[in-house]
Formats: sequence, structure tokens, C-alpha cells
Amino acid sequence: MTNNFDYTEIMVTPKRYNYPANNIGILGSVIKTIADSIKADDAMVGQAVLSTLAGACQKSFKVRYFVEVGIKPLSLFTLTIASSGDKKSTIAEKCSQPLIDLQEKLYNQYNIEKNQYKKQVKECQDNEVITKPSNPIFMISSGTTEGIVDVVADNGYCVCFVDELATLLGGYSFKNENVQKFIGTCSSLWSGMNATDVRRGEKENRIITGTLTLALFGQYVVAQNILNDEMWRHQGIFNRFLICEPKKTSANYRMMGESINLDEIPIYQRYKDIISEIFSIEKEHIIYTDEQAEYLLNEFYNDLENQAYNDELNAGYLARATEQVGRLSALLAIFEYFYHNVNNAQSDNLSIVINADNVKSAIYLMNYYISEYKRLTNGQTESEIRRMALDLFAEMRTNISKWQNNEIGFISRTTVTKILNHNQSKRDKERMRAFDLLLANGYLKEVLYKDSNNRNQVKYAINPNPPI
Repeated sequence: MTNNFDYTEIMVTPKRYNYPANNIGILGSVIKTIADSIKADDAMVGQAVLSTLAGACQKSFKVRYFVEVGIKPLSLFTLTIASSGDKKSTIAEKCSQPLIDLQEKLYNQYNIEKNQYKKQVKECQDNEVITKPSNPIFMISSGTTEGIVDVVADNGYCVCFVDELATLLGGYSFKNENVQKFIGTCSSLWSGMNATDVRRGEKENRIITGTLTLALFGQYVVAQNILNDEMWRHQGIFNRFLICEPKKTSANYRMMGESINLDEIPIYQRYKDIISEIFSIEKEHIIYTDEQAEYLLNEFYNDLENQAYNDELNAGYLARATEQVGRLSALLAIFEYFYHNVNNAQSDNLSIVINADNVKSAIYLMNYYISEYKRLTNGQTESEIRRMALDLFAEMRTNISKWQNNEIGFISRTTVTKILNHNQSKRDKERMRAFDLLLANGYLKEVLYKDSNNRNQVKYAINPNPPI
């Protein structure tokens, strides 16, 4: 039996979206420039840039895209899963640098005012009122419930960048008795609801109103602890996260030369200036959609409802996707406005409106995040599934009794089923994904044939020269 069909016809990539940096306007250009300069993956940089932008915007901006939904904050929760050496810390630092600089500047001024306050207290007269300066810390790197609540209580907003998820999970907030509190607090702040702060000791109980942007980076082996944890999943906390894993890893960049100093690149400087300008706004602004943008959002919402009806496993994530698109659309609109309008932050009438292009860009992003969420919460990363697929292919080849060079070997559906139902283990679904990967990449091809009773049956042709 000769190899008489062309495997190049089925050499297609499995369904997985690329990070849509080319489809999100000016912010996409910033993301690609930073990624190319520091030799990092677009998706990882995109996560950090969006988190930084949300951290700046949540202070003074809110969005209203459907009348019935009401006014929502512009905060984001992001989770980026990457391997050791994929520059998690570098990306988090470089992308959030404008917020780091702003906090340092505010804190230096706070120390000056605090020293003046102490001096005034010593010299004050009876009945003299002296106002204590408020702590300006708004950005933290450890995600304890108490830390987040204190920062939100002091400033009304908090940005939490955690460049190594393991440090967060090993902390006090993730002891069994505290996880529920952390999840509840974060979920409430993401939704724009009040969070209650109930403590023992000196501090009195409080109702906290404010916003929180949470940017987490971690290795898959660490993230898996919460991705597959029943408490986290049942609480729906991950329905609020934009989750992704880079397609390119550090190994892809080792031969691409040295990184470039970002401070020498004009668009990076412009990015830092825009974040600083947005953050300097004191007056609250609400961003609305124009008619075309609202129409697109309605279409997207209806499409998601249909998807959720047929996808019970991911229905919770799909249910919040329209709100995510509303937030992402507003963030893109704000960034583009300040990119084109320099030194306009203190204007009382900022004419920022979400248009159809902003919504289209946000939908590109959300489709990417939906695909990543489904893939990553299914138990295995793509690299692990690929390794499993190659092992599975080797296992299938050993089940073919007659094998000759340059010939197609066939394996029956019954044998495939037995292999995939490997001891009825929990990995059955993952082995099925690995099998689909083999089909998609030309290792196998489904073939219809008639059995001895003239009934349609399926067997699988195995490529003797697979595209390793």
C-alpha cells in the first residue's frame, strides 16, 4: 500500500488565537515595540501594559456601555502563565515603570509632608488643627487581603503587580481559612461593589469602596494549584481574569540578539507620559459608547449567550466577557485620546467616546482570552499536550502489526478508543486533546471505509514520515 495522499493538505495549526497586537490600534504598536525591544512575547507584554493602563485609568474613569448594566470600574484582573526565564519580572517592571515612577514621586513628597507634620505637632498651640498627610502608596507587590483593603481604604484604588505567583500563594492570605476572604474581597472590588473589612484587634470594621487592578505572573505548575482548585473555580474568581500563556518562550529569543534600552525608544517614552497624564486626572469621568459601538457590543453579547447555552463548562466566563469588552474598549479609547491630545488631562470636558473600532479591537482581545481560558483551565498547557501527543503517536505506531517503509499504516477506531481510555484515568480528556493535535498536524488522518457488512466505519491512517 503506497502513500498516495498529500499530508501537506492537513498541516494546519490547532485552533489557538495569536495575541492580536496588530488588531488593537496604537496600544498594539506600543506592545509590539516593547516586546521586540526586550525580546519577549507579545501576550506577556500585552498583559502588563493593559494592567498598567487599567491601574492608571481606574483612579478617575468609569465606563457605561449598556443602560441596564450601569456604571462599571475600569480595573482588570490578569493572570499570565509563563516558564522560568520568560522574563516575567522584567516585563512587569518595564511595563509598569510609569506607575512605579509616579508612586516614588508621591512617596518622596509624602515623606517631606510627614516630617513637616511631626514638626507642627511638636510646636502646635492648644485647639490648633493639624492635618496628617495621607499615605500615597497605591501600588503593591504582595496580594494580602489586608494590604489590598488598606490601600483601597486610603486612596480609593489599588494596583497589585505580583511577578511570581508562588510568593502570593505561599503567603498568609492563602492559608485555608483566608482564601475565601481574599476571593470575596477581590471579586467585590472588580465588580465595583463595596468590600467589607472585618478584623479583630484595634482597627474597627469598615466598608471599603474603591477599585483594584490585579496583575499576576506565575509558572503553570504553580498556577495549576488554583486553576484546578474547587474553591477558586466555584467562587467564579477566574471568570474575572484575563488569562493567557505565551506561545513564544525564552528559548525562541535566545538567538535574536541583545535587548534594546527602552528608554531610548520614543514610543515607550510616549507610553510613559500618557500613563502619567491619565493618572494625574483628579475629576471623575464616565466613558460612554457611540451608537455603532453599542450595536457591536449587543451583537457580541447575543453571540456569547448562544455560546454559553451550548457550553456549560465555560458559561460563567462567557457571561462576563461582554463586560470585559466594555472595559477593554474604554481603555483603548482613553489611550488613543491621550496619544492624539497632548497635555489635555486637566480639561473639564474630555471628549472621549468609545467607537466601533475600539469595540472591534476589544473583541479581538476577548476572543483571544476566551480561547486561552478554555485551553488553560482544561488541565494542561500546550507544550505538555504536544509532548503527550508525540508519546501517543509512538504508542499508536506500536499497535500496527505490519509496518513497511514509505507505506501508510492504519489503526482501527477500536484500538484508538482503548488507547485514549487509558485505564479510565483523569487524563482521558487530555489524551483526547493530544489525539486532536495529531489529526490537526498531519500525524494522522481519518479514513472512511466499508466493512464486510457494507457499513461505514472509521480507521486512522498513520503518516510514516510524520512532521516532527
